[in-house]
Amino acid sequence: MIIDIHKSFKAFVPKRLASQINQWVSCYVHNIIGFIVEELIQRGVLEKPGDEKPLTNDIFCILGEYISV
Repeated sequence: MIIDIHKSFKAFVPKRLASQINQWVSCYVHNIIGFIVEELIQRGVLEKPGDEKPLTNDIFCILGEYISV
């Protein structure tokens, strides 16, 4: 997703401002990541740990067949 966003920025940003694309992409992704995380929680892909589990640096618990908790 980030690569696609970067490509879309490169398509419309003037060449004289190309050195600033990474900063803009970083800000854009930072703004939308909360919505993505919330959607993944709603779909049951991400699970916020309960009170009995430590939540360190806003890390969520990812459940799946390849990860044992």
